Amino acid sequence: MKVLLILFSGFLICTADETSLNKILRTEEMFESIELLTSDLLYKLDPGHCYTLITDPLYSELLQPKLFSEMSHSTYFVVRVQFNEDMITPKNKTMKAMREAHRAGCGCYLIYLANGIQMNRFLKYIDRERAISPRVRLIMLHDYRLFVNQMNYIWKRFVNVIFIRQYEQSFRGNRTSSNSTAFELTTVPYPLPIRQLFVTKRLDFWRNGRYRHGVKLNIDKTKDLQGQRMLVCVLNHTPGVFTMSVNQNETIYSGLEVEIINGISKALNFSVEFYETDDATTEQWGMQIENGSYTGLLGEMVNGAADIALGDLHYIPYHLKIMDLSIPYSSQCLTFLTPESLTDNSWQTLVLPFSSEMWAGVLFFLFCVGFVFYVFEHINIWIQRNEPEQNRKPNSRRVKKFRDIFHGFSDCILYTYSMLLVVSLPRLPQKWAVRILTGWYWIYCILIVVAYRASLTAILANPAPRLTIDTLEELAKGPISCGVWGEQNRQFFLTSTDEVGQKLGEKIEIISTSEEAINRVSQGKFAYYENVFFLKEMRHKHDQIESKNWKYLHIMKECAINMPISIGLEKNSPLKPSFDRLLRQVMEAGLVSKWLSDSIQRFEASIEEPPQEALMDLKKLYGVLFAMLIGYSVALLTLISENLYWRFVTKRNPLYDKYDAMKFYSQ
Repeated sequence: MKVLLILFSGFLICTADETSLNKILRTEEMFESIELLTSDLLYKLDPGHCYTLITDPLYSELLQPKLFSEMSHSTYFVVRVQFNEDMITPKNKTMKAMREAHRAGCGCYLIYLANGIQMNRFLKYIDRERAISPRVRLIMLHDYRLFVNQMNYIWKRFVNVIFIRQYEQSFRGNRTSSNSTAFELTTVPYPLPIRQLFVTKRLDFWRNGRYRHGVKLNIDKTKDLQGQRMLVCVLNHTPGVFTMSVNQNETIYSGLEVEIINGISKALNFSVEFYETDDATTEQWGMQIENGSYTGLLGEMVNGAADIALGDLHYIPYHLKIMDLSIPYSSQCLTFLTPESLTDNSWQTLVLPFSSEMWAGVLFFLFCVGFVFYVFEHINIWIQRNEPEQNRKPNSRRVKKFRDIFHGFSDCILYTYSMLLVVSLPRLPQKWAVRILTGWYWIYCILIVVAYRASLTAILANPAPRLTIDTLEELAKGPISCGVWGEQNRQFFLTSTDEVGQKLGEKIEIISTSEEAINRVSQGKFAYYENVFFLKEMRHKHDQIESKNWKYLHIMKECAINMPISIGLEKNSPLKPSFDRLLRQVMEAGLVSKWLSDSIQRFEASIEEPPQEALMDLKKLYGVLFAMLIGYSVALLTLISENLYWRFVTKRNPLYDKYDAMKFYSQ
């Protein structure tokens, strides 16, 4: 390329005038000087282990030989684009090379394109696709087409840039090199705000390897923002942001994220201006509409109206496509607010101490033991009756006439029941076999009675059990529906690899307001998905409005996910490294935990107080009243049956005589 340029220059020398010859010589000299300047800048900036050169055919041949020989100790990428390539949508080879350079972590990019429009469109591409991190160093050729108003948003993001412009004036006092090429080095005037007209900030002049002022070129501009005003879009959401209106023109903002931003603003020396979107009440975070734009807080970040976003933003790919997110400063348990019901089983108090299997065993053995006593008693009687006459005792006839307590079957059933109710026998049985059986049966009765009394005491002393949903599996199998805010939360369950999560996703509805959600949860047919702090505040508000029904709101114990929470920054924001560094310091100092505790203490203290364990009320004795009611009902039915039988059966019998009733019963 140099040979062709020299031949072309020689041809022009033969055919051109003196002015044209001077321009050609200055152009060739300028290319050689750019080589030296680029090497000098790379040495001074110290980009690290890797750098990338993006150039066209004109500059690539002129820069490579000397530049790459001097910087051979570093890894470098060369991306060569054609003159006719549209850089707003580069070719596949160009995009692949850019991805490889980004993956390698190159700390410096040199963009040497002769066409200013091509550079303009390339900057829009790298901003849209995040092909180059805004934290890297950029070295570019100065071109007025880079500083039109439509490009101002680019220079709010890519602030570590050096523009190279040929400077016609020679250095003062340098007479020997008055004809050598000089370059002016300028940059973005960050952190000063960019007004309608963009004016670059002069850094230094360079000529023949010398800088006029010798200023540092690799200064971190984000360490001191010099009081610049930052617009912070907030969303009233627990525990990040709380809003309180003092009057129509003044609103006080507080909360965990507000405290974090106030602390960072002091460290970076910038002022904050909080504001809410006009559609914050209805749109909240916002969503994408049909024309591709966004509403709510996300719309402010997409349009570049806000520098920072506060609103408990989840660290998820959906948000990362729209804005930059700081490192997560905390994680929140996302779960469901579910309805809760009290199990009113007080009418079962008498049967609750034992399970159904236990009751079946007790009743079975109760009947069997009465039968065993009857069998043992009559076996002894049968043995005595069949005993030979000579073996009988002299007083055996008198013993025969004496009736023992377990002689009749009804007596066996009655006394075995009374023993189970800890009622003593009128006397001990005479037969030793029956006495031994009685002793062991007493031990059995004592164990059963002690176990029943202990279990009944525990049931009467403890509060009534509650039916709650505490796992995702129970919620998925339950009949109630679920609600979330935003399609992204619904997609989280639908795209889950867990079968339970997919079942939940199929029954999830999108809810626009939390008031609607809490009303439906109170009705017992709905569950709402949010972070645990927000759900506690919802339950607290419900307690203040409807004190009788707040106990029916229950926060599920199992977390659907522990979601990382971050602070939103403008897309490709240069402040992200400084924010991340300060956030780590805030977390290590324990300030996040302290500010979180201060933010939620007003509703965290409002927790349910369990009833006194030893408190006894009439409701707990409903089982006794229910048993009495059953007894009275059975007795009343028996009385009615007896009277009906007397009137319609006994009195109509021809043998019945009301004056001699015993004659009828003796038949």
